[in-house]
Amino acid sequence: MKTKLSLVCGFLAVMFSLSFGACSAAAQGQRLTGTDAFSFRVINGGTAYSVSKSTATEGTVNIPAYYRPNADSDYLPVREIGSFIGCINIIKITIPASVTSISYSAFLGCTSLASITIPASVTSIGHSAFQRCTSLANITIPASVTHIGKEAFEGTAWLNSQSDGLVYAGKVLYIYKGKEKMPANTVINNIRDDTIAIADRAFSSCTNLTSITIPAGVKSIGGGAFYNCTSLTSITIPASVTHIGGGSGYDDDNNYDYGSFYGCTSLETVTFAAGSQLKTIGDYTFSGCTSLTSITIPASVTHIGQQAFSPYFSGTRTSLKTVNFAEGSQLEYIGFKAFSGCTSLTSITIPASVTKIGEFAFMRWTPSQTINILGHASQAAADAAWIDWRNYCNAKIVYQGE
Repeated sequence: MKTKLSLVCGFLAVMFSLSFGACSAAAQGQRLTGTDAFSFRVINGGTAYSVSKSTATEGTVNIPAYYRPNADSDYLPVREIGSFIGCINIIKITIPASVTSISYSAFLGCTSLASITIPASVTSIGHSAFQRCTSLANITIPASVTHIGKEAFEGTAWLNSQSDGLVYAGKVLYIYKGKEKMPANTVINNIRDDTIAIADRAFSSCTNLTSITIPAGVKSIGGGAFYNCTSLTSITIPASVTHIGGGSGYDDDNNYDYGSFYGCTSLETVTFAAGSQLKTIGDYTFSGCTSLTSITIPASVTHIGQQAFSPYFSGTRTSLKTVNFAEGSQLEYIGFKAFSGCTSLTSITIPASVTKIGEFAFMRWTPSQTINILGHASQAAADAAWIDWRNYCNAKIVYQGE
């Protein structure tokens, strides 16, 4: 009897083990869903993943749309493509519709990558994303892409095949190719009407560019888009533009990232079209614009980035004499050193809507200059709201708040 019982118990134990193993294998299969060849990083506050290479480094790579680290976790979408840098044996990439961004240097140096189709879900392509993909001759970029970083397609067969002049990637004006051949006193007034963005560094160092017409419909102007365009004398920003991209100091590869009009030393006039929808003047946007004397900032602007109007190098000076904020200003933020070194300004009036001013915002201002503060009635109140905003500022400050 004991022998029979032992045999029965043994049989049940074996069956349980097999059953459990089968369930574990099934769960493991569900967990992996072909994702074991990748590495993942949680992004967007724990609601999505960024995907990078692990063993998926050759042949055709199919980016997964969803991932979960174990059977007890929920599947979350893959929203970003991270790093496949230097995967020289990848020949094709399939990107799912879950992905919204391709990060900086994502496929840098993937020299065998020959073609790629970017789905309509993608809105952003980071700098150097496909740089030095020397075999990449075919690339489909949807109208959904609104931002393309600097040198995203530098050194690709696709870019090499383009004619000199304006080059488009989808509806983004990606670059003026052949900058070194641009004729003197060049005027550009033939940008496509369906253009929705001007990419980072699109016209950088086009030193012979004197005038450009940006069509209505353009929504953003990228960082460094007109960097060092030293012959550009005036610019009109269409009402449709919501963001003028600025640099952010040094980028992820330790290369300096410039503001949109940084170093445009001949730029005298900046005009914002009536009904402007502009929200952001990014970091360093007009830094180094030593001929700019006056600017009226639209009421719609909420953010002025760091060193937006200051000379970046301490030994230089600006000619800026007048800064006006349009009636009904919605300005909330003035960044670090935004007006530092603007010693030609006689006065500036800070709207009552401003909730934050960064450190050294008015650095090197002198006693002959005046700052009118509409939102605070006393120095104590302003200092409580804006930490270190008066550092190295010797201007007269008038508090006019109630």
